[in-house]
Amino acid sequence: MMSRKNNFKIIVTLGPSILNEDKLKKIDSEYNCIYRINGAHVDEEQAERLVSQVRNILPKAHIMLCLPGNKIRTANLSEPIRLIKGESFILHNYEINYPHFSNYLKKGDIVLSNDSIFTFEVVNVKKTFIKFLSHSDGLLLSNKGLNIRKEYKNLPFLFDKDRRLIDVVQSSG
Repeated sequence: MMSRKNNFKIIVTLGPSILNEDKLKKIDSEYNCIYRINGAHVDEEQAERLVSQVRNILPKAHIMLCLPGNKIRTANLSEPIRLIKGESFILHNYEINYPHFSNYLKKGDIVLSNDSIFTFEVVNVKKTFIKFLSHSDGLLLSNKGLNIRKEYKNLPFLFDKDRRLIDVVQSSG
């Protein structure tokens, strides 16, 4: 293994396979590390727990928070949505990480999801939900991107969740 004498830092993403005292201490003893929390995949409680776990093992650890920013994603799906080409489905505002997403849509818009694997057409937009026609087969899971090919001039740069994560990591640091 390399020595800590190197001037560069290693970014270590925190997750289940690394959050073990022996592993963290070994990595930290051999490298200059920055421990990364992926904000796209944690909520405030999980971020606080990660910071606490790392600080209990490595009190002076450098912790970095990667913010998802204004990427619109599915969220809080109670179960995956089965997509069948040619059939419609509904996403409620509470199933999207930015509940105002429907304000940017109109009938006929094309929405790409899951890194453009899935294609949907907007059939109907209501205040509390969006009805889509699926042009794809598959399973739509929570935390999958939703993208329309439009310019989002009024979309906030940071969502409320990003701001809350920043507050949590700052106050836990």
